[in-house]
Amino acid sequence: MSLGAERDHQNSSLEFILLENEILRHVLAYMPIGFCMLDQHDRLQLCNQQFVDVWNLPLEVCQQGTHFRTIMEHSHGEEVSFSGDSKLGDAGQKRREWLTSDGRRIDVLVHVLSEGTVLALHEDVTEKREAEHRIAQMAQFDALTGLYNRGMLYQKLEATLSNKDQGIAAMLYLDLNGFKQVNDTLGHPVGDKLLVMVAQRIRSCCKETDLVARLGGDEFAIIMTHLESAKGSELLSGRIIESLSKPFDIDGRNVYTSTCIGITGISDGNATADDIVKRSDMALYEAKSAGSGVFRHFVEDMEHNACIRRTLEIDLGNAIQNNEFELYYQPQIDLHTMKICGAEALIRWNHPTRGQVLPDEFIPVAEKIGLIVPIGNWVLKQACKEALNWPDSINVAVNVSCVQFGNVGMLGVDLLQEVKLALEQSGLPAHRLELEMTETAIMDDVDKSCAVLRDLKQLGVTTAIDDFGTGYSSLQYLRSFQFDHLKIDRSFVSHIETDVDALSIARTIVALGRTMGILSTAEGVETKAQLEIVKEIGCDKVQGYHYAKPCSVENFRSYINTFSKSRISGSHRVA
Repeated sequence: MSLGAERDHQNSSLEFILLENEILRHVLAYMPIGFCMLDQHDRLQLCNQQFVDVWNLPLEVCQQGTHFRTIMEHSHGEEVSFSGDSKLGDAGQKRREWLTSDGRRIDVLVHVLSEGTVLALHEDVTEKREAEHRIAQMAQFDALTGLYNRGMLYQKLEATLSNKDQGIAAMLYLDLNGFKQVNDTLGHPVGDKLLVMVAQRIRSCCKETDLVARLGGDEFAIIMTHLESAKGSELLSGRIIESLSKPFDIDGRNVYTSTCIGITGISDGNATADDIVKRSDMALYEAKSAGSGVFRHFVEDMEHNACIRRTLEIDLGNAIQNNEFELYYQPQIDLHTMKICGAEALIRWNHPTRGQVLPDEFIPVAEKIGLIVPIGNWVLKQACKEALNWPDSINVAVNVSCVQFGNVGMLGVDLLQEVKLALEQSGLPAHRLELEMTETAIMDDVDKSCAVLRDLKQLGVTTAIDDFGTGYSSLQYLRSFQFDHLKIDRSFVSHIETDVDALSIARTIVALGRTMGILSTAEGVETKAQLEIVKEIGCDKVQGYHYAKPCSVENFRSYINTFSKSRISGSHRVA
């Protein structure tokens, strides 16, 4: 090679080296993380500004030749984790993590070359670790209450089932009574605050070793282990029920709720985590059926009952479409004229295989699975349609459930529209329709209830309070709501002959109604003696077995035709 060619080659090589160095400087300057290079004696050879920034180092420390030990003395932190792999002697790749004194986490990826040169990348991973922690929290904990979530409950159940040394263990399953009404009337923010406070009370009732979880909505569960006996789960259930029965102060307002609890023993047999949860749910269902503030242990019969309920739910979903419902009517007698003045519509379900099913059995199921509103609308329309064929002097009374009256979507416009639609489609005059509702339904939201009742009154529909005397029985709400009728609950009427208190209550209700211009009806009159007493205290109307059992529309029409004053003194009944 000539000297000229050699010089050209050297110049090209130098230019290439300069270009490489320029590229390296740009890479180091613009890379998003810190970089440093140490020689085999751990002395700094090269670093970028990001390395200085990530460790908050003074510039004089980051000069070429500074020992790495001196640099780390200015880092003000401690190593919290270390891992190494692919080592060849001292060479290989290692990962370290440091926690600085100001709470930041620095991830250091170290690569040691065979001759001892060290290349290291330094990254502030504080936000990344916080995000990972949040994700881990989301995977294990309920975001609203901070309790464990459903996934962690199942993990604990599976661990408990497989642990033969856990002793006696149990799962408690509970939800809140009336929580939906809290959301609907006070709003979801209040509902959320209630859930947080409920979680705190439940946690305060439990031991540190108990796992407390929120399964979703208003459902909670507790897993107890190392119990001395099953009595331990009952004692905890009692504490929780008592604690949740006390008012919750939310934004200066007392909010009330209550609970029922289902209890299931956890054994290391053939049961799975799903089995335990299902059994606890069955026990909770039985507890709720028994009333508020009740706990029940799971027993084998509950699985059979649950199977029957599930079949009933499926069949109930098809009942309207298959025209399986029928209305029965119980006559109401005007004690002033001694004539039939109305009839209460009572639904019956003609099940294709079980025969006639009474409402006490299927109405709670309908409420649970969300069918009570369409069923209630069907009753309203059918009652108006059938009552049109009766004499003009005979009205029809239709029950409105708590769900129909109180739920968002049924309260107000929708309920009123359903009533209007039923009257328009049937042609029944509005004054011949009476809507019966319980005290509980209207007290969930007094202001909205007043508005609904006012609109119904303007429409011409009359209203009645059913089972009066068993709920709030407030003079204030009677004045505010302006009902047309009070129905004295049968629990008072049935004891009116022998119980002085029952007689006094019935007499007071009648007198109260008369003072406020409200008519009174005695329910459940079964004997002539009861009839004479309710007449004597001034009741306006009666209904009960003394005159007739609930009967089909055909039999009721026959009853109307054969009814006369001369037969009232006896017990004219319709089978």
